[in-house]
Amino acid sequence: MPQREPSETRILTVAGEHLRKFGLKRFTVVAVAEEAGMTHANVYRYFPSKGALIDAVVDVWLKATERRLADVADGPDPADDKLERLILALAKANRDLLTEEPHLFAALSLAVDPQGGSLPVNWDNPASKRKGSFTAAGNMVLVENSICRPFTATVLAPGAAREIRYRGEACRVGPGDWALKSAEPLVEATASTRGAGKAAAGSASQPLPARTSAMLDETQ
Repeated sequence: MPQREPSETRILTVAGEHLRKFGLKRFTVVAVAEEAGMTHANVYRYFPSKGALIDAVVDVWLKATERRLADVADGPDPADDKLERLILALAKANRDLLTEEPHLFAALSLAVDPQGGSLPVNWDNPASKRKGSFTAAGNMVLVENSICRPFTATVLAPGAAREIRYRGEACRVGPGDWALKSAEPLVEATASTRGAGKAAAGSASQPLPARTSAMLDETQ
């Protein structure tokens, strides 16, 4: 593993302190740079974005955890015992992180699962004046080289008396936006919702990747 430069190490140390103290919402590159005694442009010389800096802080924790797991894996115990100890050690590491460093745990969860651990994501399309929410409803699975997961969603059209709720599946090939694979309305079928359901079903054939919120917007 390449040796980090002193400035890079200093940035990571300060960034870790800020992430633990302020959390993701209040974490800023400018504040990290100021405390580290440099310009934010210098921070970007080592880390090209705020996300990359947060990922590097998370990676420090992951590397330490990997070393502890490696000690278990290299031990003399039988394979079955090693597997049990590895699972228990990883579970303990995550539990301790959640208890002792909740902001760092949130960053780790976001890195592993960008959907945010089943927290709802709101969206708003100014062009169509439709808005809604998207919530993961299950674990991610691999389907034909795409990462997919079930979801529930809501769509509220302008002038509508109530929002329409959907359930379906969204996929993505790699980093970036989720694409709608299938969707069906969860409300009692009416002329409008039947039409919406047909539109949603038609969108299942659209190529990846496409913006999930935009595709939901097209179901109305």
